[in-house]
Amino acid sequence: MANYKDLHGFQIKHRSSDPSNPIEGEIWYNTTLQKLKLTPKISAWSAGGALNTSRSQLAGAGIQTAGLAWGGTVSGSTAPSETNGAKTEEYNGTSWTNVNDKSNKKRQQSGLGIQTAALDYGGYADPAGYQDSSEEYDGTSWTAGGDYLVNYSNGVGSGCGTLTAAFNYGGYTPDTNLNSSAEYNGTSWTAGNNSPYAADNVSQTGTQTAALGWGGNNPPAVTTAVEYDGTNFSVVNSTPVATIQVGSSGIQTAAHIFGGFMGTAHGATTHEYDGTNWSTSVSVGTGRHAPANTGTSSVTDGFFAGGDVSETTTYTATEEFSRAVTVRTADTT
Repeated sequence: MANYKDLHGFQIKHRSSDPSNPIEGEIWYNTTLQKLKLTPKISAWSAGGALNTSRSQLAGAGIQTAGLAWGGTVSGSTAPSETNGAKTEEYNGTSWTNVNDKSNKKRQQSGLGIQTAALDYGGYADPAGYQDSSEEYDGTSWTAGGDYLVNYSNGVGSGCGTLTAAFNYGGYTPDTNLNSSAEYNGTSWTAGNNSPYAADNVSQTGTQTAALGWGGNNPPAVTTAVEYDGTNFSVVNSTPVATIQVGSSGIQTAAHIFGGFMGTAHGATTHEYDGTNWSTSVSVGTGRHAPANTGTSSVTDGFFAGGDVSETTTYTATEEFSRAVTVRTADTT
């Protein structure tokens, strides 16, 4: 009868106690407890602190313990962006705090960066229409940035990179879905190469020179996914479902998408990308459309806040993603 070493090429270590800092996939036999132990990675969504103002179509940036959300709309308003379009809140991993308002009142704007260096651009102002304005946040106040190339909106899941090295593709300018791309250097936007498809409300994560983008509305919603290397686009494996305005975090080779609109409903499932393939992961508590999107580059540290499930129901809820190596006792019976 073959033993474990014959089957897998190595022996299971015998330890008198569990290691203090086990790594993912490690297996050992605890001789004191006479138990076989292993360390899988466990992923989960959990409730975070609520936004002070219920709203949707808001933008976000930052990390789970230093987040930022701004703009957006309440439900059922005749002038949606006029109500909350300038409102800004900071998140410390526990609670949201109201901070200085933006100068421009917008919804459906895009956002990226970190809590102390964030960028807002594009979007829709009521009743003025589509906007090209950008604003920069330094952790205290907003100041005007360089205008985007056209008056447009690309929704809350778009844009990636940093304040001084940002990237965006796609969007909607009156009556036209865009396939154009643009890069921001902290001062001005410049045109890049066209993407393989035109859509609005696309989502992106990663960096200016290694971005991952997917989905959007053509219409209808699409499953197309692309990678960007700082110059050119390449089409990669499609997402499992069509997506619009989903939250995301991670890098080009390790990303996950969540929330937003997936398929024919508000998505609760998390989908992960490993640089080649997509897989299904844990579900969020409440699938919502157009939430504030995390700006983090880590796949293990995501959040999303607010959003809606209809034109009459918006949320204050925040959900946080965690992934950790956890010691488990193997079933040896």
